[in-house]
Amino acid sequence: MPVEGFPDPARHRLCLRCRKWYGPEEGATVQPEPASVAEPTLGMFTALRSLCGVPPKPHFMCRRCLKVRRCVSAAIFATFGVLVALVLVLERLGLI
Repeated sequence: MPVEGFPDPARHRLCLRCRKWYGPEEGATVQPEPASVAEPTLGMFTALRSLCGVPPKPHFMCRRCLKVRRCVSAAIFATFGVLVALVLVLERLGLI
């Protein structure tokens, strides 16, 4: 459950995705995802930080956001796998 009222930063954590305050037992600390091609500015700053030797700072994510992140990743990889299999089958049949 998100924190009602005023959160205490010493006791509560801010979720990276939903931007709500939670208790530390209601989520997990995760490493940030690498920057994608769709975010060139973020990728530039990530590359600059790695060149300077600054390690990525872990972020807090609530359980619900972790589940959404996991389901979206699974859907993306499953779709990619199905498309690759479809292309291989169509190539084998001589349609491509």
